[in-house]
Amino acid sequence: MMTRSAQVLAALTLLVVSAVFIGYVTHSALLITFAPSLQGMSLLTALGIGCAALAFFVQRRAALVAGWAALLAAIAALASHAAFGRDVISPNLAHAVFGLPPGQSGRTSIATAIAIALVGLAQNQRLLRRHLLADMLASAALLLSGTALLGYAYGIRDPHGVRDLYALFLFNTMAVHTAAALFALGLATVFAQADHGWARMIASSRTGGAATRHQLAFTLLPPVVGGALLEAMHSGRLGTAVAMALLVMITIAPLIALILHDGKTLDTLDLERELSDRLKQQTADSLTARLAEQAAALNHESAERAKAESAMYGAQRLEAVGQLTGGIAHDFNNLLMAVSGNLHLARSRLGAEHPARTYVDNAVVATQRGTKLTAQLLAFSRTQRLDMRPVELDAVVQDARGLLDHAFGPTVAIDIELLAPGAWIRADADQLHLAILNLALNARDAMPAGGTFSILTLDNTSPRHDPGDAGFAMIRVSDSGVGMTPEVIERAIDPFFTTKERGRGTGLGLAQVYGVVKQCGGDLRIRSAPGGGTTIDLLLPLTAERATAGPRTLEPGAPPVLATSRPGPLLVIDDDDHVRIALAEMFRSAGYDVTEAENGADGLRVLDEIKPVLAVIDFIMPGLNGVQVARLARLKQPSLPIIFVSGYADTLALDEIGNAIILRKPVGPEALLNAVDNALRAA
Repeated sequence: MMTRSAQVLAALTLLVVSAVFIGYVTHSALLITFAPSLQGMSLLTALGIGCAALAFFVQRRAALVAGWAALLAAIAALASHAAFGRDVISPNLAHAVFGLPPGQSGRTSIATAIAIALVGLAQNQRLLRRHLLADMLASAALLLSGTALLGYAYGIRDPHGVRDLYALFLFNTMAVHTAAALFALGLATVFAQADHGWARMIASSRTGGAATRHQLAFTLLPPVVGGALLEAMHSGRLGTAVAMALLVMITIAPLIALILHDGKTLDTLDLERELSDRLKQQTADSLTARLAEQAAALNHESAERAKAESAMYGAQRLEAVGQLTGGIAHDFNNLLMAVSGNLHLARSRLGAEHPARTYVDNAVVATQRGTKLTAQLLAFSRTQRLDMRPVELDAVVQDARGLLDHAFGPTVAIDIELLAPGAWIRADADQLHLAILNLALNARDAMPAGGTFSILTLDNTSPRHDPGDAGFAMIRVSDSGVGMTPEVIERAIDPFFTTKERGRGTGLGLAQVYGVVKQCGGDLRIRSAPGGGTTIDLLLPLTAERATAGPRTLEPGAPPVLATSRPGPLLVIDDDDHVRIALAEMFRSAGYDVTEAENGADGLRVLDEIKPVLAVIDFIMPGLNGVQVARLARLKQPSLPIIFVSGYADTLALDEIGNAIILRKPVGPEALLNAVDNALRAA
């Protein structure tokens, strides 16, 4: 809005200057002087004012040039006054250009030249973004031109006005339209800085802007009242002394009211500031209290996050160890499979009285122990499905007795009490053996000076069984060791948490026990106190199922089993030469026709040449894995029976193939032949 006002004022100024130039062109004295007998606007003045006004409508660089042009016009006029005591340039210029007689041309006064110089400099400072200096220069120009305008305004009865205000030595008669144009340019310069300086304060919608506008309006009162009193003096109604007294009173009275209003405003602001300070203090206190609460909550959250991150890192470490053990078990299983198969072939060709038969039998027992070890490693890897089947609880614990004898020395007494006869659970017997062994090893470390280790089994009918645990059987493992604090109990099942010395424990024992129990659908409870020993209850869900008859066994030296269910060849696909050869020889010794393939691609090519009655496939192979081979084989032969023999941990992936039999390496020859025979009968 103020920028638009500045352009309107500049446009009016250009209109006045244009009228003056037309007057010079047409030799019209009225356009040059604005009124008869008044001083006319000189050519230097018109050029300077016109350049200053034009700067509001052109680009920045052209505006700077226009400002400097106005300044040069003013300097030329001042130089003429300094040299000749008057402006001699304008009359000569008007006579030379327009043929105007020297007496009809206006002259540039000193005050006019100074005002033009101030306006030109103010324009340039505004364009150079020196806003305060521009305001000060424009205000000086306003003061000079305003004084001249006031002199003309006070001459209501005299057409020449109060000449002492515009015709002193400094003014040397400033034309009325010159004074008006310079006053308009001064205002335009101030208004053009709408976002800076005084114009910003005047246009502000805040309290300061309103106060500024009110006070500026008050400044109009003294000139207006002064003009009225001057008129009264000229008419003889008032004397000079009375007029001066009235002017002072009329000026002071509003000033006093303005001072009181400002004082009241400042006092109100102080009260509001004090209230604001109190509110700020209350808000700060409230925020401090809330921040303290939030800090406490964040600390608690950080502690929980740290605990969760610790558990996550522990799980990641456990996953890494699991992957490592799974890879080791895979390679070890292939070795055991080759050894087991060759031992079976050797036993089938040695009579019962052969001197080497004993050595072969001992090697068979060793491979069976290795089989249990790899089964434990694979279960620890957490990626292989447990071999869940109905097992008798007391029989499982009794089978673990042999492991306990090796875990303890002579200083520990072992007490086993089996009170769950006929209680059957669904579990992996090998993993339960491993869980009991882990608990035994922890108990041994908790009893460095010896003590008692006891195992108790209970079913849901026992009086010592908690009624709230109906549907569960229990294995209660106790020791007389050093016990655990509540803090240790809370973290006892966390992976990698241990209270043992560095190098003596991994922190995986109880974590693995807990994992096995949870996979069986049960739970684990710990009761302990420092110096009072430890009792751990393993709750395992009961089942009404009973174990079915075991796999068909093949007696050493007995005639081979003939494949009578369906004629045709068996296809064996395995990338390990030793394992593949051992499997093929076992099947051949049992009377099967066998075709071998050393990888998945070769096996699929064989399927194009023959139509096998059954395929025995390894899981991990180069190129295509066992699941991919089985999927493609089923596309060629949809009803093909498939047996997976896997030594890798991730056997869950094998569930993608429907109606397939999954055997874990190393699988015994009897179980393998029994699985083949059952698959052929079911096909």
